[in-house]
Amino acid sequence: MRSRNRRPFFLTRIKSNTCYRRLYSRPVDKSLGLRCDQTIVLTGFYARRDDPDKLRLIKYVDPEAGKALRFMTNNFIVPAMTVAELYRCRWQVELFFRWIKQHLRIKAFFGTSENAVKTQIWIAPETAWQELENYLAVRKACPREEENHYLAFERKNTECFHFNGIDKLAT
Repeated sequence: MRSRNRRPFFLTRIKSNTCYRRLYSRPVDKSLGLRCDQTIVLTGFYARRDDPDKLRLIKYVDPEAGKALRFMTNNFIVPAMTVAELYRCRWQVELFFRWIKQHLRIKAFFGTSENAVKTQIWIAPETAWQELENYLAVRKACPREEENHYLAFERKNTECFHFNGIDKLAT
């Protein structure tokens, strides 16, 4: 059961031109790649108006890439290194969804619930498999076609597909 007092937390990378004021700094273990763990408030007019709460800024240097990263979150409970790991894991999820959209032809998710996303992800490979079977059936029915895509659907001279392919696909 979820407590009513608990707010969801966010974790994002902070832009280089974000204006903020440091209120407090906590000690960090620099051998882990952490550079600072600070409590901040945003000082920009709209940022201060939209989010007047204190936030947490964590600076981290990725040891593999050597890239300096700055994270902002409203979660003050978890250790700074955990925040950096959460972002890395979140990035893996982003890459996974990008791969799904590119390879399984999912351009947008039709629902936002966990069940809707899972259903669409499970249906996409089945649809791709059926498209492949249809493609192979068309190629088998029309051996004269030389190109590697659904020419039978787009060509004006598709007598092979219209007269032979449909009959063979239907049986």
